[in-house]
Amino acid sequence: MRFTILGPVGAVAPGPQPPRLAPRHRAVLAYLLLHAGVVISTDRLIDAMWGPLPPDSARAQIQTTVAAIRRMLRASGADQMLATHPAGYMITPEPGQLDLDEFANLIAKAQATSGDQQDTADQIRAALALWRGEPLADITADYVESARARLNGQRLTAIERLADVELSLGHQDDLIDELTIHVAANPVRERLCGQLMLALHRAGRQPDALHVARTFRATLAEQQGLDPGHAFIKLEQAILRDDPDLQAPAAAPMKSQRVNFLPYDVPDFTGREGELDRLARSWTSNNGGVVTISAIDGMAGVGKTALAVHAGHHLADHFPDGQLFVDLQAHTAGQAPLEAGAALEVLLGQLGVPAERIPASVADRAAVWRSELSGRRVLAVLDNALSADHVRPLLPGTSSALILITSRRRLTDLDGAHALSMDVLPAADAVELFTAIVGERADAEPVAVLDVLQLCGFLPLAVRIAAARLHHRPRWTVEYLADRLRDQRRRLGPPRPGTPSKPATRRHGGRSTHAPRPR
Repeated sequence: MRFTILGPVGAVAPGPQPPRLAPRHRAVLAYLLLHAGVVISTDRLIDAMWGPLPPDSARAQIQTTVAAIRRMLRASGADQMLATHPAGYMITPEPGQLDLDEFANLIAKAQATSGDQQDTADQIRAALALWRGEPLADITADYVESARARLNGQRLTAIERLADVELSLGHQDDLIDELTIHVAANPVRERLCGQLMLALHRAGRQPDALHVARTFRATLAEQQGLDPGHAFIKLEQAILRDDPDLQAPAAAPMKSQRVNFLPYDVPDFTGREGELDRLARSWTSNNGGVVTISAIDGMAGVGKTALAVHAGHHLADHFPDGQLFVDLQAHTAGQAPLEAGAALEVLLGQLGVPAERIPASVADRAAVWRSELSGRRVLAVLDNALSADHVRPLLPGTSSALILITSRRRLTDLDGAHALSMDVLPAADAVELFTAIVGERADAEPVAVLDVLQLCGFLPLAVRIAAARLHHRPRWTVEYLADRLRDQRRRLGPPRPGTPSKPATRRHGGRSTHAPRPR
């Protein structure tokens, strides 16, 4: 799972999405995530949600909310993440599951970077890219305002650190627009205003730099009744004197910004060597000179997205201008398919195109997309497409690009596309995947493992979910898991169309054989 609080609060899992939490439930989840690894008492949760005037039903509401969060986690095989202790509740996401932790880790890495200022800047930019708007954007609770201010403070500190690094590298011309936006949003942030003044002065725009200083003075006096600090006054006077000490250092050469928006590549990706080889050969056969389109189709849960993401990471070195990703949401429960215009806005944003340069119409956005990709070597994953018409506006013109499209339908009418239809996992690969997650317990019960895999239809997503359930329950045996899966099947009744209704089969020389059971 992945949790987000640097923007709207959410929980996303691979495959079918977990039940969506109500706003109050998301508020409690966000508070627990803000204090991950710490036991939070019920009284503290009540105070965080309602402050000094909680309702009479506050304790019952907290218990109901925790139960709803547990149901959501259980649906994704992660119910052990939220533990109950005598003193309260504690949530412990794993590394890489919480965007706030990832932000903090990247900032720490940037601070630990010695010598190479460009690497420091790259780490900070990667951290800031995790923000998707106002933190805790879609929840209300008594604690939210102070928590939001604290998080925004961390973000602004990172922005100011980045500006210092970029100024030391002589990149003031590239920094002015960015700093202007931040100063407009934070007009009494003294350090930010000083950095913008210095960047403008170094760019030969002394009057503009002094205008920023006058505006800051007036706003600070009006809003807070204060005068600027000593460091700000000293900088302002140095700009008035055109002090030579303010001259920019020789600009360091800009590294090409390598962007990678591909989702997390699961470490236990198993099998699919033939499919990966076909995807690689489809691109190399074109010598990287034209757009290559590979359309991956297959039933739900067969591993289309996992394959495309794994292939994207595997081939990333061949595409130094970036790896992009957009979920088109054609088969996402509770979501309408993402329209081409919205998808183009996401992709152009990932390429670094400013919002004000993205036109309104789909046709104009497609033209900008083709122009931006011209001459670039980019890999893009268009995930969860509805049809060929759904993705056609997203295809580049002449470009050394590789476009990987996933869909439940075979896109036969997509001109020039290499079709790759995915089947369920072979028995040996399914056993390997299950064992990689479960560990030695799988080796001790090989017959039961095959029972579980057959009940999962040898679908990678189902295998992964079943294995995760077992992994988080050390007292369960594999046979016990198989019995529970059989019971669930009986309760659910006949399988729905498109789901395996019997153990998966493999074809050998035109005939089907059931996956063998170990002796």
